[in-house]
Amino acid sequence: MTKNISFSVLGIDSNRFVLATCEYLENYLKIINFDNILSTGISNGIITSINDASISIIELIARVEKKLSLDINNLYVLINNDNIFLKRQIETINIKNAKYITENDKNDLMDKLYNESEASLDNKLKVLEVIPIRYKVDDRSYVIDPLEMDGKMLDLEADIVLASKSMIDDIYKTINKSSISISGISYFDVVIKDICIFREEKELGVLVLNISIDYTNIIIINKNNIVFSKRLNFGGNYLIKDIMYCLKVSYDVAKKIIEENLNVNFESDNFVTYFDTNNDKKNITYTKIYEILEARLEEIFLLIKDKILNEKENLFSYGIVLMGWVSNINFVKNFLEKIFGIKVRLSFIDDKKIKLAENLLSIEDIRSNLVFLSALEYFYSKKEILNIFAKKAKGITIFSKMKKQLERIL
Repeated sequence: MTKNISFSVLGIDSNRFVLATCEYLENYLKIINFDNILSTGISNGIITSINDASISIIELIARVEKKLSLDINNLYVLINNDNIFLKRQIETINIKNAKYITENDKNDLMDKLYNESEASLDNKLKVLEVIPIRYKVDDRSYVIDPLEMDGKMLDLEADIVLASKSMIDDIYKTINKSSISISGISYFDVVIKDICIFREEKELGVLVLNISIDYTNIIIINKNNIVFSKRLNFGGNYLIKDIMYCLKVSYDVAKKIIEENLNVNFESDNFVTYFDTNNDKKNITYTKIYEILEARLEEIFLLIKDKILNEKENLFSYGIVLMGWVSNINFVKNFLEKIFGIKVRLSFIDDKKIKLAENLLSIEDIRSNLVFLSALEYFYSKKEILNIFAKKAKGITIFSKMKKQLERIL
């Protein structure tokens, strides 16, 4: 019997660290824990204090290790901020094996893309990841996987993911300070494209809206390429603040009112009872809640529409995929269809590949954290490539590993 493989993904969210842990069981991933911690060391997805961020990571990992009775010595890291760039590049190699293309040939080509791209950069940028788009074997174009095909020349067209060097260095410093090694780094757009989108959507063109509480990711994917990407530093927090000001309640109470009434029906005569900041008992009808949320959502959706240039509207004819915290509000899908005039679907986890431990997360929590959960599948499928790049970037020292083991013994 094969021993279960466990691994973890650390997500750097807007103002918190998210830690998802899973086991690989035969042909699917079983999520065994999902936890997060607010951190003063992060702002808008960027580490602003290495010491504060490291303290938060240590506390989070210790909590999860104690709960699961396992050691977490390395992490895959998922980031989401504006300091990410894409560059398209093509490289070619001669096939070493005279008979057919091997896995080594593919790895050599990936290495060449990485090294050539890294050598061409100034000191401000770093190659974060190489994402294969399509191969060419001799005169045969649009090859998805050239493994074992006959050929003399192998080309690869790929997206080179570039990130701020200082930002990546800060991530390594922070996590190494926590005595953990990094196995690979990727970012939101890549996980969304590879895991959260259907194959036909990638080819025909789809608009992805990941509307979290603190930010909104806008991604257009067409012909299997990311053709437009934008991160806006606002999201569901606008809805929470509107409820907060209109009802004169605290931020936490406003958030709770929304989350406990996700299925609000504007035609219902029912009402919600709450206590305002003066501790006075108040009531509000579902109709009023709906009106507050609808007004702000219309503004958000129109602003998003305005951010997408007119010439890009024909690039997502297949429709819109909605995900994130806001997707839990039941009327948002239909309202979004009304604003954009095209069909909208809610993204979900493929339970054939990822299985949640019983009672681990609610449906609402899954939707809110879908990208972090999907990152487990992404990193597992890419682990060989990502390990190569992580080692080239910067690794944890032997001393750090010994230090962590000694800390556990003592």
